[in-house]
Amino acid sequence: MKQPNALVIMKIKMVCKEKQLNLELVKVKGHDGNEGNEAADRLAKEGLNSDNIFDSRIDFTNHDIRFFPAFKDISIETNLQRFILRIFNTFDATEWSLLNINRKECHLNSVQCDWQVTWMLINQFTGFRCRSVNINRLLCFLFKLLHKALPLGQVLAQRKPMLYDHYLCTGCNSEKETWTHLMNCTAYEDKWALIHEQLSKDFCFIINQCLAANSLNENAM
Repeated sequence: MKQPNALVIMKIKMVCKEKQLNLELVKVKGHDGNEGNEAADRLAKEGLNSDNIFDSRIDFTNHDIRFFPAFKDISIETNLQRFILRIFNTFDATEWSLLNINRKECHLNSVQCDWQVTWMLINQFTGFRCRSVNINRLLCFLFKLLHKALPLGQVLAQRKPMLYDHYLCTGCNSEKETWTHLMNCTAYEDKWALIHEQLSKDFCFIINQCLAANSLNENAM
């Protein structure tokens, strides 16, 4: 079973002390031609394919790691990682809700949103940060679309009328680019179909995950 790096290093230190080995652990860049690292990779592969049994469990009563606590035989490290992740997710949710365009819906709306489901959906997209440029492109497009923040000709004309007063749709180049036209323009039919197909797959996967999680919670109760 794969273990976190910190536990692997602790196990190595415990073995070194038990065997009275005088070793110095040095972190090096992986796959960079380091002779010692390449040898370690070969040994790791041999050990993985070997039938020999090695006890990789951590003895938390060992005095060398008495500062490393456990709760019900589960290392605190894993729970701490989840706690930190929850903090970051909360920070992202708060930051996103305080944006001017979202503040009214998030803080002044009497209708309560199911934020647990909302952020579960958002977090399915890898790399999401509400103010990062490294956002999933489809998710970014959908957020801009729902908040009417896409740089359409209609929006650009309001910002800089001298430059974009006669801005036409980039798809058909025949009508002014408005929100209504964007939805009905024949030039974008294929793209809307692809977006619908992708979102259908994503949301079916997410809904199945939610149902499975709810089923587990009900069984646990």
